[in-house]
Amino acid sequence: MSKEYHSTCVIRPATIDDLPAIIEDLVEPGKQDIRRAGVNPVVAMTHDLLTYETSVALSPDNKPMVLFGVNSKGNVWMHMTNEVYKHPRFLMKATKAWLQQQRHKLLYNYIDIQNTTLLKMVKKLGFKFLRVVPMTPNNIYYVEFVRLWIQ
Repeated sequence: MSKEYHSTCVIRPATIDDLPAIIEDLVEPGKQDIRRAGVNPVVAMTHDLLTYETSVALSPDNKPMVLFGVNSKGNVWMHMTNEVYKHPRFLMKATKAWLQQQRHKLLYNYIDIQNTTLLKMVKKLGFKFLRVVPMTPNNIYYVEFVRLWIQ
């Protein structure tokens, strides 16, 4: 299992053993997104972990901070724990480092329009917003974001 260190932040491949700590400590906006989307976080994260290229960033306290993933088409996603509030600079460093490792020319996804903190973070990471679209059976509005990577 390879590890990469970025200013005391460790990024490594995620394992099924990481999920309980991540699910237990999800940030409140993340919990709200999951509830509003009507998905089971255990099932959704287990599926993502077993299906896609997934990594975890550990905080300087060696606790899971972010679970990152990307599918074969460049659909990127992340789940953050409350550790991000203790180490916001490490969060940005870890996220930038992880994004630089991606081999996809296009990274994209959608964010719940009510998750303004994540929208600001994605913008700081260089993603562009394309449009607002209603999704889910409840017509919750999401913001589509994208970033092209020149390699």
